[in-house]
Amino acid sequence: MRKKRNRYRPDKAQRRKVIRYWFRATFGFVFSLVAIILLSAALAHGYYALVNAPWFRVGSEDVSIIGLKHVKADEILNSLMLPPQASLLNLKAAELAKRLETLPWLESSVIRFALPNRIVVEVAERDPLALVHVGELYLVDTDGRLISRATPDQKQNFLLVEGLSGLGLTEGSLLPRATLREIKELLAALEEAHAWLPRNAILSCRWSAETGYALYTTHNSICIQLGWDRFAPKFQHLRRVFELLEERQLWNVVIGIDLDYDDRAYLEGLFPFFKGA
Repeated sequence: MRKKRNRYRPDKAQRRKVIRYWFRATFGFVFSLVAIILLSAALAHGYYALVNAPWFRVGSEDVSIIGLKHVKADEILNSLMLPPQASLLNLKAAELAKRLETLPWLESSVIRFALPNRIVVEVAERDPLALVHVGELYLVDTDGRLISRATPDQKQNFLLVEGLSGLGLTEGSLLPRATLREIKELLAALEEAHAWLPRNAILSCRWSAETGYALYTTHNSICIQLGWDRFAPKFQHLRRVFELLEERQLWNVVIGIDLDYDDRAYLEGLFPFFKGA
């Protein structure tokens, strides 16, 4: 007959079995932990070596810039602020593009990485529209934004609009919508009249809250009052006035032409009496 085991007496074999199980589990855990640490260290060392590998290093000479018209390449490179010995693996395109947002001339930019060490910057610049004088001369774009201070060479290429200082505009400000619309209409009318009224014949344009827009010619600084609207038909009338002045040889006596009327123009000058046309 099989002897019955005393359940109150400790089972040494079972205890040894439990001890061996926990020993193996602890050893396996410690071994796995050490292996993970060693593998992580190896990967970190490998990544560090990869990041600092010479074939991933990028400098200013490795940056290609596409789409520049007015902005200089040095301005783009300075805004990117690439650190010395920079690695392409450490750079983020979104962060670099955000740095370019500080350049007022840029409307948008896209940055792409080309392995192993090329950065491609594609930019879209704002379209300049005119010059405005608001204490200083600024270029204004087609959206009405004052994008940058004007340079001497730009004064010859764009219409100068004066009289806007009271609007409190600074770099980055937007022109009032009505003012922007009026300037665009004026420029469109001037473009239609460029054959007989070239841009270099106009010294400046002055805006007034009371009387609207007036042009000043480079010849004798004749003031041509245009008012607020209907610029195209007024220029057609102005052409007939110019032909009359040329025919009668009165250019040197005229100091003002008021076109802010529906069907006539008034001339001011050193006449024996006030003339109309």
